[in-house]
Amino acid sequence: MSFKRVYYPDRYATGLDLTKRCIAIGFRFAGHPTTQEPNIEETLVAASIAGVSGDLRMLSLLTDWIDIHFSWINVDHLTTLVAANDDKRVQVFWTACAQWKKTDSRFQKLRNLSKGKRVPLISDPTGFLLKRSGEDPRFKETILLIPNKTLRHRPVDIDPPERLSKMHKAYRYRIMFGPTYRADLLATLEREPAISTADLARRCYSSFSAAWEAKKDFEILNSKTA
Repeated sequence: MSFKRVYYPDRYATGLDLTKRCIAIGFRFAGHPTTQEPNIEETLVAASIAGVSGDLRMLSLLTDWIDIHFSWINVDHLTTLVAANDDKRVQVFWTACAQWKKTDSRFQKLRNLSKGKRVPLISDPTGFLLKRSGEDPRFKETILLIPNKTLRHRPVDIDPPERLSKMHKAYRYRIMFGPTYRADLLATLEREPAISTADLARRCYSSFSAAWEAKKDFEILNSKTA
């Protein structure tokens, strides 16, 4: 049977499962992380789905996470996931984040995903909240309209790169090799050296050829032959 690349999860995590995955990528929620290292972009999109659906605490921490860690996001994977999401609010949020991080050219495609009039995050029909507090400065020049203080800004609630790199192996590999599929592939191989090439590709949402190359290189580096 020929290999068919996997681009999206069967479903996004919710509830306690999502909380555990978020803890595993550096959200300082109370509780314990999931035992299996979660995919970073899949977890970020799951958090944004919960956030735009009304969980402003989740959205606040997600926004701070992006601010601290955006350099190590696999933007190609993130863009694929967001573009395929049926919830337009999710697309607007990530478009706004890409517009906020306008100096990073990797976000160009995501920056243009949602177009048109600005979209309010919360209902404010009289404009009272905007008049009282102004706009959230992070999203001031974006498609998303957010009154200031709607999203709590507490970077201390997010693990810094120094700590996350010790908790999440794929994140560490991204710092070493860049935020690519290959970094995730090598991290997965270090945890599960016997994994098949096809399963490796599916786990990391990569192409078969990228997984095959990573597995071949990993086996060379870990060969016991002199």
